[in-house]
Amino acid sequence: MANEITLTIKGRVSNSGYKTDWANGQNSITQTAQGAASGIQAVGTSAENIAGGDVSTPGILFLKNLDGTNFVEFGKDNTGFVAVGKLEAGEEAVFRVADSTTIQLKADTAACDVMYLLLED
Repeated sequence: MANEITLTIKGRVSNSGYKTDWANGQNSITQTAQGAASGIQAVGTSAENIAGGDVSTPGILFLKNLDGTNFVEFGKDNTGFVAVGKLEAGEEAVFRVADSTTIQLKADTAACDVMYLLLED
């Protein structure tokens, strides 16, 4: 099969006189191996790996910070945690994981619950 994963991404900015829309339509992605890991992970203030379960080759990762106050950083361990992004309280992100990179999460000031879905590539 092909195109097992479909992503629809839309965005809108309206700030003072600046306005723009981002609607790139749908992206269809082929998943070469069936598999996924999902759940809600309690993330502490020390970097920790996403609980990837039996996913051997990470592909698409969905994240949502379920905390109402604190932010969570995401990144990778490159001989020490390297943050590449941040989820404010209630925010979501979706991206393709590079190669076999292990994604890590780190809460800022207090533990946060993060909902995740990691799809096999």
